[in-house]
Amino acid sequence: AILKILSKSGCLDSADRAERLFLQCKSLEHSPDNNQNRETKFSKGKLATSKVDHITYNTLINIIAKSQNYPNRASRAQALLYEMHDSYFGGNVGAKPTTVSFNITLNACALSVDNPSDAMLSDTALNNDLAKAQKIKCHQNNIFRIAVDVMSTLEKSLICRPEDASYAMFLKVCAGLQSGNRDSDYNQIVRDTFMSCCASGFVSKLVYNYFIDASDETTRNSILDNTTPLLTTKSNVDLKIMPPNWSRNVHSDML
Repeated sequence: AILKILSKSGCLDSADRAERLFLQCKSLEHSPDNNQNRETKFSKGKLATSKVDHITYNTLINIIAKSQNYPNRASRAQALLYEMHDSYFGGNVGAKPTTVSFNITLNACALSVDNPSDAMLSDTALNNDLAKAQKIKCHQNNIFRIAVDVMSTLEKSLICRPEDASYAMFLKVCAGLQSGNRDSDYNQIVRDTFMSCCASGFVSKLVYNYFIDASDETTRNSILDNTTPLLTTKSNVDLKIMPPNWSRNVHSDML
């Protein structure tokens, strides 16, 4: 409950406070009397001593994702996601990750990829444009690789599956990369992800729009020209003219 309050507080230090509370929660898991009916006070509320569940993990990841002044928030979100995964397979059934867990981790990447504070451009050593450009490129490549790893893990997961929001968040990360900072395999990854989304039937309008933003003309045309030539731009798009199986699993209000 306290974490949920912090998630809505808008305080600049909400992520740091949430992290401290989270660590206190985890310490109680290993307390000798964790199984006893004991409560520990935290600030203005009380927190029962129990194992950290997926709701707690998800709330913390979401707080970190939205904290612009939190350093390396994408990598921290990824670490928490995989910690949750390991906790579940280690016997903590309440920590079972959901698709939402992956989505909010991808959102942390999307919110971080083009944020100057995440790239730590305030470093006094960055005294020229070239140094700043290199810093941004390194930062964006790192975020992209985190997003690729998270999306790949979700697609291979035995406990949850990608949905339209998952593909949208991943493609949003891709769209946020500056064109000069895209790796040689970038276009192929974007293409493969969109094709996987098509095969899964989760192409919503949001997914499609981010795909257009993330892809180059060659990539778009290789997919769209032979099937839906009117869909190669975002202007006045009507996804009902796309192959029906592309969006078969999308709720009607997302089309």
